[in-house]
Amino acid sequence: MSRPRRSTKPKVTAQTVYQPPLISSTYDPDGLQELLAQDEIDWDDQSVRDLLPLAMVAADAGPLWADMTGDDRSLWIKDNADVLAQAGYDTGGPMHNIGGVISANSDIGEYYDQTRTQGTQGGDNEINWDYYSKDPMWITAFANLGIDATEGLTDDNTEDLFTAYQGIYETNKAIMNDQYRMPWDAELPGKWEPVEMETDYETPFDIPGIVQGLPGPSMSPSLQALKARSGSDMAGQFNTLQANTPNQTGFVPKIPETSAAPEVAGNTVNPYEHIDISNLQFQDKYVMKTAGDLGLDNADLAKRWTVVAGVGNLNSTSDINTIKNKYEQLDGKLPKTSI
Repeated sequence: MSRPRRSTKPKVTAQTVYQPPLISSTYDPDGLQELLAQDEIDWDDQSVRDLLPLAMVAADAGPLWADMTGDDRSLWIKDNADVLAQAGYDTGGPMHNIGGVISANSDIGEYYDQTRTQGTQGGDNEINWDYYSKDPMWITAFANLGIDATEGLTDDNTEDLFTAYQGIYETNKAIMNDQYRMPWDAELPGKWEPVEMETDYETPFDIPGIVQGLPGPSMSPSLQALKARSGSDMAGQFNTLQANTPNQTGFVPKIPETSAAPEVAGNTVNPYEHIDISNLQFQDKYVMKTAGDLGLDNADLAKRWTVVAGVGNLNSTSDINTIKNKYEQLDGKLPKTSI
């Protein structure tokens, strides 16, 4: 008997590689990815404010990459070579290659379309305040400054926008830099000891003391003997009567099941016996309501009207409405023949 062979393939261990969430794609309408790619920013430098990439109104942006000519694409790549290099794009190689960097579906073209609405403050550029007032992250950033962005932002909030950029940058950098923090290696704090709180508070009213319950009343043996000799046993008689008295009968509705039929030749005859109600299903309250709404004398007539109306189970207000309609169609007269 041969033994099964063991697999000689090496075991593959999956390892998750950390990717900064805000710089892992080219979508960057507000320039945050470009800012987070920088290790450090001097926010006191006026040039940072002047060159801050803001989200601009699309009407002020350039044409889409697909709408540009090859010469326009080449010129834009040449003018923005430093920006593309910082973003990780290789602009070398033959620029005239239709399948290269200047083609309509190139990676640089996608980057251009995603960032074309960026711009700096000044000139004819107009900040897209609608973008900042609807994006959840920017709403939170302005809320930290005490501003409700959802009520609308204007050019008066330009300084607040600069502060919001700084806050988002520093918050995300703090999280990213703390991703692989070393374990705690400092001296642990000492054990916490509770200390009684010192206060000069005094209760401003009197709190009554708690009175302990007194023992219940009791009879001495002499009094118990006197009670027995006197024949006083009302308590015992009451308990006996209470134990032997049946419960009261609850409310029972009085619903006559049959109508007073006329006497014919000395016999009691129901003129509507041909309307069979033996298979009818119903609830008593809806039977009584039907009889009341139609002005009938008894429940038996209400059931027979139910059968005539074609209702097999009387258990809703809609069923009563159906019966009413049939009652009006027949002018309140039950058919004298089988249905």
